Amino acid sequence: MHALNIYEDLVGPDLSPKAWEVLSAIAPTHLLPILQSLEWYSTADTFAYINLFQSPKLTSLYVRVIPNIPNVVPILASLRVETLEEVRFLDSSGDRAVQDAISNLVLRTTATLRSIEVPSDLSDAAIHHVTRLPNLSDASLGFVNLDRLTATPESSFPPLRTLETRVNSKGGWKCLLQDTTNLESIVLHSPTTLDPEDVVEAFGFLINKGFHRTMRRLSFAALEPYDITPAVLTPLLAFGYLTNLSVSPPCHPTRCGSLLTNDALAQLARALPQLVELVLGNVPCGSPATGVTLSGLTPLSVHCVNLKTLQVHFSALDVDTDIPDCALLGPSDLTPLSPNHCQLTQIVVGQLPISTQGQSLLVVTSFLHQTFPMLSNIVSTVEGSPWRVVQRGINAFRECRPRG
Repeated sequence: MHALNIYEDLVGPDLSPKAWEVLSAIAPTHLLPILQSLEWYSTADTFAYINLFQSPKLTSLYVRVIPNIPNVVPILASLRVETLEEVRFLDSSGDRAVQDAISNLVLRTTATLRSIEVPSDLSDAAIHHVTRLPNLSDASLGFVNLDRLTATPESSFPPLRTLETRVNSKGGWKCLLQDTTNLESIVLHSPTTLDPEDVVEAFGFLINKGFHRTMRRLSFAALEPYDITPAVLTPLLAFGYLTNLSVSPPCHPTRCGSLLTNDALAQLARALPQLVELVLGNVPCGSPATGVTLSGLTPLSVHCVNLKTLQVHFSALDVDTDIPDCALLGPSDLTPLSPNHCQLTQIVVGQLPISTQGQSLLVVTSFLHQTFPMLSNIVSTVEGSPWRVVQRGINAFRECRPRG
């Protein structure tokens, strides 16, 4: 056996303690001496049995660390990592001692490591160690203190293919990519206050590095609000190979932070035809969007036929003016789908207000089903929202549509 996945329910183990004891008696160590891949998501009581599978040939290790695991720190210290090419630790324990133990484990990895995913915060020493791993290509890390990292001259990441991290600087994260030439994915979470010019400058840096020709995923998240303007999207028009794009600051306390227009969204749709996921702004707030209207979503259905998930702040209040010629659908109006229809299945509307005047809900329902005929999930965060009525209408249309 070369691969083993242990997934036990948090309520209780799938194997009885007696069964684990029998396994321990059969082979106290190296139960599977040729094991190469181990995924260990066990209960707290059975976590220690991970030591049964300490194979000298292990190259891939995924471990979930949950609260209240007995003797978890010495168990982590005993894990063999010198042959690993891929390591992933998901720590939900909230225990600083566990975080330190994971940092110490990372410090023991060697030049064989190619991929690391540790969302919890690593020690500075562990981060410095990671930056010196010559074959690392994929890094997903917790908080990286750039001030302390850049204070050590020998610290620079090897050429990366993917990078995900939280950083404490507007532009200091660029040092993480100074030796990278073929970046495919970047996910940055910034707790620092930004403005639109900072974001535009960041996208310009990626273009100057030539990453617009190689990137498939770009995600730029922030904890503090800033406005998403058409100028913010302009540099993104060069990233024609993106499949996943997310620029997601929260809205301002008193107004929507999306200042996009229908024209700006249409330009983006034409420039990024391979999009599968598009997120512009955090989950929509309850304030009316001022620029993009419901009809402004149409170019996405025309140019981004592979789109699956959409989260954009738009206005669904003045639909009679916005889409005056929208045909109100009935069962006899539904025809088989064309082969090139847009694949969108989910729209996140959050708290977006929607008009309930006259036939507005039927207009919105008809428009969305005609524009995105595969749409099956409208995600609203408001209990009893009129969007639920639209969802039910779309479901009815989908059931009535003839099969092609």
